[in-house]
Parts: sequence; structure tokens; C-alpha cells
Amino acid sequence: METVRIVLSFVEAVAFLIVLSIAAIMFVKKERPKPPCDTCEHLIIKRKTRLGPYRYFCTVRQGFDTPPEYCR
Repeated sequence: METVRIVLSFVEAVAFLIVLSIAAIMFVKKERPKPPCDTCEHLIIKRKTRLGPYRYFCTVRQGFDTPPEYCR
């Protein structure tokens, strides 16, 4: 009976450590800010490409691979 209590307390301690580590990871992980083009009103389409991560098409410029710091 004593060994069952020891095993259960060990399992509870491991479960607590897992929950604590998941909470710490979620707290530390920060969301990267979106490029300004993702929220721009001039954006027509944002498409995934083979060569680069994304290709942006907007009413200001025909198309570009990296979003500019600002537009208009």
C-alpha cells in the first residue's frame, strides 16, 4: 500500500512539472508582429511561392517578395 502512495505521488509530481513547463513555454513564447502589408487596405493578395516565403500584390506596387517598411 505504501508503494502505491509513493508511485502516485511521483506521478502527480511529474504531471505538475509537465503542466508547469507547458505554462512557462506559453508565457515565454511571443507572437511576432505582422508585417505592415498583412493589415494594409491596399493588399490584393498574399500568395505562397516556391522561391520565397510570400509574394505580395497590392494596388500601390505590382508585386514584391519582401514587404516594405511603409507604403504611400
